[in-house]
Amino acid sequence: MFFFQATNYILPLVTIPYIVRVIGPEKFGILSFAEALNQYFVMITEYGFNITGTQQISLERDRAASRNAIFSSITAVKLLLMVLCALVLILLLIFVESLRRDWAVYLLYFSMVPANVLLSYWFYLGMEEMHYLNYPNLITKLGYTAGIFLFLHREEDFYLVPLFYGGFMVVGGIVSAAVIFRKFKIKWEKPSRRDIFDCLKKGWSIFVSTFAINLYRRSNVFLLGLFASKEAVGFYSAGEKIVVVLQSLFNPVIQAFYPFISRKKKLSARHSLKSIFFLIKWLGGGTALLAIAIIIFAKPLTLLALGDKFLPSVRVLQIAALVISLGVLNYVLGIIFMTNFDFEKEFSRRVMVTGLLNIILCSMLSYFFLEIGAAIAFVFAEFFLLILLSVFIARRQSLWRPANG
Repeated sequence: MFFFQATNYILPLVTIPYIVRVIGPEKFGILSFAEALNQYFVMITEYGFNITGTQQISLERDRAASRNAIFSSITAVKLLLMVLCALVLILLLIFVESLRRDWAVYLLYFSMVPANVLLSYWFYLGMEEMHYLNYPNLITKLGYTAGIFLFLHREEDFYLVPLFYGGFMVVGGIVSAAVIFRKFKIKWEKPSRRDIFDCLKKGWSIFVSTFAINLYRRSNVFLLGLFASKEAVGFYSAGEKIVVVLQSLFNPVIQAFYPFISRKKKLSARHSLKSIFFLIKWLGGGTALLAIAIIIFAKPLTLLALGDKFLPSVRVLQIAALVISLGVLNYVLGIIFMTNFDFEKEFSRRVMVTGLLNIILCSMLSYFFLEIGAAIAFVFAEFFLLILLSVFIARRQSLWRPANG
């Protein structure tokens, strides 16, 4: 298990520095923008099923007939949404000249969408058999990494990045689908129109809230690309990726605390709150120190990770470094605290407001300040959400004051 987890963190640290050095800022910006656009299509095909589909399968996992019906209906909806997304992409490539110039890159990245449909993450989560996804994920990451180092040697070969990335994701998705049909004995049943509409209805509210979350988490690269050169997108995306990779180092600790707090809350709400405040204290302090270190050593870190062609990313990294601490605190307050204490709707509303604010702010700042503006919007959105969550929790004094008393 440790080996599988290690690949998630080590391989990006190896591949990203190599890719950016070979293809340079402009081509990296083209790839980043194309990937960001296709991430919207991935979000659309997910349609909240990672939550609603998981719940349905979890309740019916011991009944084969129900499992078949749920899997078939949800997969059919995802396939229909995928076709609609493909049509939208084709229309964009036909009518938008800036996209048409690199049409092959956008089509190659679109392979993420069928790969996501085939992977069926929601099914494994509902069956509580997530370990079966280790092998498809390993195939994807190792295949992609090997392909990059073996074949990517010139700037003009930049299209190989989405080719290997999307291609091996599809391979991993096929392996995942094979496991579902063979191991779990799933049989395809043609869903009725009513089944499809029921799936769409059940997933709608979750889809809206999760889409809003991603408006401030994943939109800045895309928004910057609408107002700035692809080179500026490359500078921003490279700095953002360093921050995201470093922030992900804290994920195992944070994710391990979620079920721990859930169990503890059932026994004592006060004691679970003490654990949350303890987590905020130490994780907040640790991530703040890391952010300060990145701000101080941003230039040598950028030169080491990205090379001298990406020196404009230094300022992006210095600004976005604050997100490491802010993002972790938002996760603890929003996911670990608010969802465990049945404040999911309140959390979703605040995330939606933050997402809309980020779109407006990032669009304005990117237009005037390019990659620096996008970085400022990235930090401000996280800071704004932290204020919203902190104010909400502070007003629930009956919950948190006894925990400190």
